[in-house]
Amino acid sequence: MKNQLVYFLGGVLALTSVSCKNDKKKEKDMEKKIEDLAKNSPNVNAGTGTFSIEAPAGWTKTDTTMMGFQTVMMMSEQEGPGDNFRENINVVTEKTGSTSFSNYMDMTEKNIAKMLTNYKEKDIRDITVDGVPAKEIQYSHTMQGYNFDVNAVILIKNGIAYVITASVEEGKMRKWQSDIDKTIASFHVN
Repeated sequence: MKNQLVYFLGGVLALTSVSCKNDKKKEKDMEKKIEDLAKNSPNVNAGTGTFSIEAPAGWTKTDTTMMGFQTVMMMSEQEGPGDNFRENINVVTEKTGSTSFSNYMDMTEKNIAKMLTNYKEKDIRDITVDGVPAKEIQYSHTMQGYNFDVNAVILIKNGIAYVITASVEEGKMRKWQSDIDKTIASFHVN
């Protein structure tokens, strides 16, 4: 089984940041790669509509399809005229079949490290989300000239992986961590 979600997550992050640089060719190239991935990934979107999650106060929440991937996207308000990135939390899903949580996490970690530029794992720990064992990975990376801090939570329930990813500008995780934690705590598989 291919673990496709980490590729999508990187693409979403790229698309939310490249628009700030007005590099339309890179944006279109990334969109094409993501669309191709969605077309060739029968396991993605398996958990669409099977969960609920609350956005932080003042954030915009949208259930959407982005280049073939169904996601819940939550975005912060712009912090002012000089703010070039809206912090975001997104949730995507993937059918795992008989893949164990341990194997899924191994694939995820390897794919994240391969895909992301200047990837640096900061922390990985066991947590519980909605009564289900989960992993929380905190890392940083660079994309399209921007540096990001990421807090990703992964859990598997009923053969479906739920990946909750929060991305913030480098150095701003402390500011947003409480909102991110409350959002993760609100996650529930219906």
